[in-house]
Amino acid sequence: MDPLVKIIEEKLRGLNPKMETEEAIRLFRDIFTDTWGFNYADELIPKNELNEFVGRHTEIIKIIAKTNPPEGESFYIVYAKSRSDTVKYRQRLVKDLLDFTYSLDLEFANFLLVLDYSNYWKLVVPIYRRELENAKLNIYVIDPEEGKFRTLVGNLAIVAQELKNLYETSKKHPPAAQIKAIIDEYMQVKPLTEEFFKEYKEYYYKLKGEIKRLYGKRLEEAYRGELPKEIFVERAAKTFAHTFFNRLMFVYFLQKKGWIVEAKKDILRKDLLEIISPNIKNFIKWMYREKEEYGGEFYKDYLRVLFLYAMNTPRSERRDIDEIRNIPSSTVRDIFTYGVPYFNGGLFNHVRVESVDLDKIITSTLVPTICEVV
Repeated sequence: MDPLVKIIEEKLRGLNPKMETEEAIRLFRDIFTDTWGFNYADELIPKNELNEFVGRHTEIIKIIAKTNPPEGESFYIVYAKSRSDTVKYRQRLVKDLLDFTYSLDLEFANFLLVLDYSNYWKLVVPIYRRELENAKLNIYVIDPEEGKFRTLVGNLAIVAQELKNLYETSKKHPPAAQIKAIIDEYMQVKPLTEEFFKEYKEYYYKLKGEIKRLYGKRLEEAYRGELPKEIFVERAAKTFAHTFFNRLMFVYFLQKKGWIVEAKKDILRKDLLEIISPNIKNFIKWMYREKEEYGGEFYKDYLRVLFLYAMNTPRSERRDIDEIRNIPSSTVRDIFTYGVPYFNGGLFNHVRVESVDLDKIITSTLVPTICEVV
C-alpha cells in the first residue's frame, strides 16, 4: 500500500461518531499537515464574520491547517461543527468563507471545508468563479459506520504526492492558486457529481415549470406585495422546487441510515413491525407501492403528509391530524402516526415567500415529475 494512502486511511478510520470535537479536529489536521505539508493552525473564526443564519447553526468554526507561501495567498483548511445539514446552510457558510479568506478578490476558493455533523463528516471542495451566482460544491461524505473512503483517500493521496513533488523542488509552500489547480485536477467528484447535478437540474426545472403552469394563477392571486406578479411566481416556484428536493434528499438519507422509522417493540405493534422492518431502507418505494394498492395521489396523500404533518409534528399530537387520518393506506397511516420520528429543524415547516404559504397552495398534481424522481 502507498505510504500516503496508508496514513490518510488510518486517520479516517480513526474517526468515531462519539469522539470529542477536538479529537476529530486533530485527526483531520494531521491528514493535511502530515501528507499535504500544511502548517499547524488553530485559529477561531469570529462568529461576527458569519451571517446570522450561519452563525446560529454553527457551534464552532476554525482554521486547522494552512500554508505560508513566501509569495501569493495562503490556502486554508477550515473545520466547522454544524447543527444543520442543508444545501442552504452549506452555500451560505461557503459564501461567508469566500469573503473571510478574500477568495472573492482571488476569483477562486482558497480553502477546503470539513463539516462535522456529529455522526458523520463532509469534506467540501468549493468551485468558485466570479461569473457564477453561487460556489458549486463537490462533497465527499465521510461516514465511519460505512467506512467507504476509497475515492477520497485516493484523491487526497494524489494531491499529497503532487504537493510533495513541488516541495522537493522549491522547498516552500506554493501559492494558493497552484494548490487549487492541483485540487481541481484530482479532487472533483466528476462522474457521480456531474451525473447527479445533471439529473437534479433536469428534475428541478421540470418541477419548477409544472408549479408555474398549474399554480401560477393561484400564486398571483395570493400575492399582495409590490413585486411584479411574474417575478413573484418565478421566485415562489424556484423556492418550492428547491425545498421539495431538499426534503426528499433528507428523507432518502434517513432511509439509507435506517432512521426514517423507529421500528421498536415499545413503539409499533407487532404487525406493523413485521411490515415495515424489511422496508425501512426502501421506505419511499414501499410508500409508493402502498399508494398503488390503496389509491390516492402520491404527493398530496403521502409525501406531503409525511413532510408537513408526520415529520413536523410530535408523535403525541398526530392522531387528530386530518391529513394523516385521511391517508388511503391504513398501514402508512399508522406508521406516520406512531413510527416516524419528529424532526424539529425547520425543513418541514410550511415554506413561505413574501408571506404567501406555498405549501398551502401547492398541494397536489405534481405526479409526473415526482414519480420520475422517486
